[in-house]
Amino acid sequence: MYAWEDYEWYATDASGHVAVFTTAGIGPIPISVLAARPVADSFAEAVWKMPARGRATMLVSLPRPDDYIHFASRGFFAYDWHDVHRTWKTHRYEMLSRPDAPIHVSELPEQFQPLLRSTALVDVSFADSRKLDVVGHFDCESAAPDEKPSFLKRLFRS
Repeated sequence: MYAWEDYEWYATDASGHVAVFTTAGIGPIPISVLAARPVADSFAEAVWKMPARGRATMLVSLPRPDDYIHFASRGFFAYDWHDVHRTWKTHRYEMLSRPDAPIHVSELPEQFQPLLRSTALVDVSFADSRKLDVVGHFDCESAAPDEKPSFLKRLFRS
């Protein structure tokens, strides 16, 4: 359906819990993540290899919820840029799944902690935030739904 790829990035909240944000190909990504892409990509790969630590609760019904169940069962709150699927826009990432045993940034490998702390949402609790406006917290790159974002052109060299 899209000529570009989904991208996942991670942030921490005021409690040190960690969330994953999937862009649906167009959602905003903090510039600090783009500037540290090799580390960000390594962390994303590490997350996919992590063992489950608890159960996941899906907050919406999806045809294929596997990725969001995977994230939450590893302790990550999972948000997605659902605006790509609708004509009216919220301009916010929306939580799709939540962990019953949230992971804390201090439990993750030390080499990824500076990246995660660079995307700290110091006045947010993921447990209490079903929708998040990340552009209000970070300098980001994003795109209109009808164009391929410039950051993805650089990321995927199309």
